[in-house]
Amino acid sequence: DWILVEMEKIIADPIYKFDIIDRKSKAAGTLCKWSLAIVSYNKVYKYVKPLDDSAKEAKALSEQKLVELN
Repeated sequence: DWILVEMEKIIADPIYKFDIIDRKSKAAGTLCKWSLAIVSYNKVYKYVKPLDDSAKEAKALSEQKLVELN
């Protein structure tokens, strides 16, 4: 989590944009694009993971109750 806090500081810099960095260096541009994607993925994952876990628990409970009914 501390890495994400530090990354937010870097991402907040108006120069840290793929198109700006890519003009200077293709390798740095690719790393910038990758790092932005990883941070974005992490934000989505932290939101979706609890929902997915609760859906799995609900499905397991549903299957258990169906077995009990039969």
